[in-house]
Amino acid sequence: TKIERVHGTFNNIPLSDELDFIVSIGALHHSENLFVTFSECFKALRPGGWLFAAEPAYYDSDTNQQIVDRYKKEDPNSI
Repeated sequence: TKIERVHGTFNNIPLSDELDFIVSIGALHHSENLFVTFSECFKALRPGGWLFAAEPAYYDSDTNQQIVDRYKKEDPNSI
């Protein structure tokens, strides 16, 4: 009952000083403008609120094929 889904976009969050937490898992790397995205997130948070973010990380030298091969090794049916 304390969770309310709000529709918006990364760069247009229709809230201001209303959230205690924002949780983002594997999404922020899709933002077209991280500065605007973070600005919108922190605008939506109450003072003292927290943004929790988890993002995939790869070495700069990894090719797409190396990443795909790594996933296939872990779970052949994943890709």
